[in-house]
Amino acid sequence: MIVVLHAYSRGNRGDGLLVDLTIELIRCSVPSEDIIKVVAVDAKSFCDLDNVISAPNIRDNKITQLLTAIFSIIKIILHISGIKNLYLNNISKELECANLIVGVGGGYLRSGRSIEGLKSLVVHATQLLLTEHSKSKTIYLPQSIGPLRGMFGSLLRRSIKSLDIICLRDNRSINEIGWHKGVRRFPDLAVMKIAKMKIITEKNYERIYLIARDISGSSKKKKLYRKKIKYLKKSFPDLIVVLQSEVRGNSDTFFYKELGWGEDFKTLKCAIDEYGRGIVISVRLHGSLESIMLGCPSIHLSYERKGYGAYEDLNLKEYVHNVNDFDVQRVSDQVLGLKINAEKYWEKVSEAVVCIERYHENLTKLVSENYRKSVE
Repeated sequence: MIVVLHAYSRGNRGDGLLVDLTIELIRCSVPSEDIIKVVAVDAKSFCDLDNVISAPNIRDNKITQLLTAIFSIIKIILHISGIKNLYLNNISKELECANLIVGVGGGYLRSGRSIEGLKSLVVHATQLLLTEHSKSKTIYLPQSIGPLRGMFGSLLRRSIKSLDIICLRDNRSINEIGWHKGVRRFPDLAVMKIAKMKIITEKNYERIYLIARDISGSSKKKKLYRKKIKYLKKSFPDLIVVLQSEVRGNSDTFFYKELGWGEDFKTLKCAIDEYGRGIVISVRLHGSLESIMLGCPSIHLSYERKGYGAYEDLNLKEYVHNVNDFDVQRVSDQVLGLKINAEKYWEKVSEAVVCIERYHENLTKLVSENYRKSVE
């Protein structure tokens, strides 16, 4: 049995994609293993999978949130202090029987702000620390880890010490936890998937799509971002707004309604089926990567370090911009240029593919080797 930790929800297409790619990689690496169990925050959303276990979560009710957070921190501190028998639950029992523990790819181990660090502790450190109970190897697939600031960041840093292999997908994360002996640099799972696909591309495109989301930060920063994203949409009257996430607390629909953009929105896949391929401007990284998979050139407005790592791996550095200070005119010009001729964009991706394919082969071997070491 292999256990996959840290799945989130299919309500966010990017997170659902990473879970699917994680399972695909495991099956490719260890074809003899029949049972894969997934630990997910929104377990019900993964009803298509055979074995799903509910993970700890912070609920909506404020009192429940506070009590859950306090209880989780106490458990983590007790665990770190060596009182491990108080920490057992249904997840730890599964991990004790696992032949390999795999952390799904993503960017969930971070503590930039206090609330962010608290959520990471409650939802993810409570899974992370349980890996110490298992005799099997632990490998975390391509991650962005950090920032790890404050008390919560220190606890998260302590939590990852026992992991055997941590695959990181960007250089800033490597700088943050390069002290860990198991650190390896790999592209995002979706980037490696792109390298293995035969993507149907076009020379020019008629449509323009936008995947936006709310961002964190000061009210001034949020106000400027909203102003720019509205102006960008206004620059292209025929632009179609599409969805990437409909998870409670991280809903694109809710954000679009706040901006006065309407009530009803399609996913990118559904929009392409109806209107055809187009240029995609996406604030969500996996909105951009899924767009590329679907044959749509994508410009990424990145709000985290992961976006720069992915676009550097794809040889598309000029098409990633900082969401906090992007030049609206430059992005608009890139959209118009790609509409007329996207051949150079796809040539850049093709040039990157050879190197990325080698990374995929190496990661497959790494998973296979660690599984073998666990069962020997």
